[in-house]
Amino acid sequence: MRNSKEGSHRPEHLGRRGTCVCPKCGARVPHEPGLPCQEDRCPECGTKMLREGSKHHALFLEKHRKDPSKDADKDVSETPSSKD
Repeated sequence: MRNSKEGSHRPEHLGRRGTCVCPKCGARVPHEPGLPCQEDRCPECGTKMLREGSKHHALFLEKHRKDPSKDADKDVSETPSSKD
C-alpha cells in the first residue's frame, strides 16, 4: 500500500525526461529518472537544481520576475551599456 504522502512532493506528471536547471547560474543538465532534481547539485556551482516545469521552478521564476535584484550574483559587466 502506498503512503499518501509518498511522492506527493514529486511532479510525476513531468515524466522521465526533462531538464534540471540551476537557479543560481542557469546551468542545464538532463534529468536522471529516479533522481529528483532537488537532490542533485549543479555541476558548475554546486547549488541544488530545480526541475524545469515543476512547481518549485515556477515559484522561482515568479519570485525573480517580481524582484530582479535577486539576480545580484550575475556579473553586471555582461549587460550592454547604453553610454557607448
